Amino acid sequence: MSAATFERRFLRAILNAPVGALSPKQITLATVGLTVGYLVWWSIGYVALLVDGQPIGPAWRVFGWLPYAPTVLTHGYAQLVWGIGVVAGVICVMTGQTGVAVVQAELLRGNPFCSLRQAGRFALGRFWVNAGLVISLGLFLAVMAVIYALFGLLVRLPWIGDWLFALVLFLPLTIVAVLLLAVTGITVKATLVGPVVIAADRDGSVFAAIVESFASVLRRPLRWGVTTIYLLLAGKLAAYVYAVVLLVAVWGMSEVMGIGDGGRVSYLLSTALSAVPSEHVIVRFWLTPLPGLPGEVPLAAAPVVAASTVTPVVVVALAILFGSVVGYALSVVTVGQTWLMAAITKDAIDRDLSSEPSYFASEVTGSGSDNDAVERDG
Repeated sequence: MSAATFERRFLRAILNAPVGALSPKQITLATVGLTVGYLVWWSIGYVALLVDGQPIGPAWRVFGWLPYAPTVLTHGYAQLVWGIGVVAGVICVMTGQTGVAVVQAELLRGNPFCSLRQAGRFALGRFWVNAGLVISLGLFLAVMAVIYALFGLLVRLPWIGDWLFALVLFLPLTIVAVLLLAVTGITVKATLVGPVVIAADRDGSVFAAIVESFASVLRRPLRWGVTTIYLLLAGKLAAYVYAVVLLVAVWGMSEVMGIGDGGRVSYLLSTALSAVPSEHVIVRFWLTPLPGLPGEVPLAAAPVVAASTVTPVVVVALAILFGSVVGYALSVVTVGQTWLMAAITKDAIDRDLSSEPSYFASEVTGSGSDNDAVERDG
């Protein structure tokens, strides 16, 4: 494929990322990864409360299913457990996004028939690659923090410590601090780029994932930054529209069913919505077009009524719908990042991902088994 043709295809894919992400299998993959990640983080969060010596009963009455800040914890080791929960949750979310990325990578390679099962199995096969990427970058930052702490001990030396810092350590530490800040920024970016890089790598190598997560950004930093800002804004606005559509669909369903249900559906929805933390900052963020703009999706109008025995089930259903809103936003970003990485790779090192064979070539051609295709590459 010529460079001009590839660029035109890339621009169409980026501009249409909200449409490209609007498929059941991609939203399902993203929502499952997000849900599992949140439950892992939430569970480890309560373990952190136990480690901190706090009773679970009062904490549950305050937080319930909602997250809490680490400042609630009083001991450093409990905050460390909370941080482990965050890392584990991020790994699960990235695994779900790896499934979204491989669907787009297959489309880029000319295979529009990558199934939910294939993408899910591939993503699970790359779980430890995502874990290795996140843990390796996290350990690097932790080691750098320990080194700075050790330098701090040297400064405590009487008289000589001040001079040692001023004359010997100041310039090197400043340079290292700037580099560390850059690495920290790229580490955060790896949560966006990592799943795409892992989906494009046939070997499933943690080292290759780390190198490409850095290289894919550094090769064309301006192009990556501008396109990513657009994708983040597009994902947020598209998710808001998606949430409005879901609200209208649920409202329409309840109105139509209300013709003959004697008000039972409205009652069940009211009991469920009364349990939704509509004023929580996370909920409000995803139910507004952009922070500070009018147009918030209304959820707080439902009165608090006596709960039904099936109210928890209805609440879970609403939570899954809300998770699909966030999952759709993440899918928009991942879809765009997949095409962006392909364009940067084509432009920088002349590697044409569209000319590479499908991961599931044996299934597309009808030869080989499903296990052969996935186990060989996943």
